[in-house]
Amino acid sequence: MTPEVAWERANPAGRVDAQVDRLQHPTPPPSLYLVWNFAVGSHTLKPEHRALLRSIVPTLRNGPNAILVQGFGSSSGGVARNQQLGHLRASEVRAFLVAEGITRAKIQAPLSSGEQFPIVPNTTPENMARNRRVEIHLLLSL
Repeated sequence: MTPEVAWERANPAGRVDAQVDRLQHPTPPPSLYLVWNFAVGSHTLKPEHRALLRSIVPTLRNGPNAILVQGFGSSSGGVARNQQLGHLRASEVRAFLVAEGITRAKIQAPLSSGEQFPIVPNTTPENMARNRRVEIHLLLSL
């Protein structure tokens, strides 16, 4: 069973290899959080995206790390559209985090990588859904 939204942690080689259950792994927090499975052509946060983000807000708000929010698209829709969607998705997540009490100064400007850097090949609808994502990176310090 594949959840629509998951915490995932990148291993030292840079591959996303493990779903992280925050109850089983309360410390240290992952340095990378993924919010994935945005609808095709959409940047709107789903209820499950909001629930995930609310669950990590205390870690993001209270930690010493600066935050980078980076949006991505799948390979459908063209390069320019995916670049735009990546930016809109990252902006939507940033706005949500700010509304939940994280200061704007702590969150770097939203970044879009469009369809570059897929985490899985864009060969199936399920894989394309995983690539329609926002990554939240915890940076070394403010």
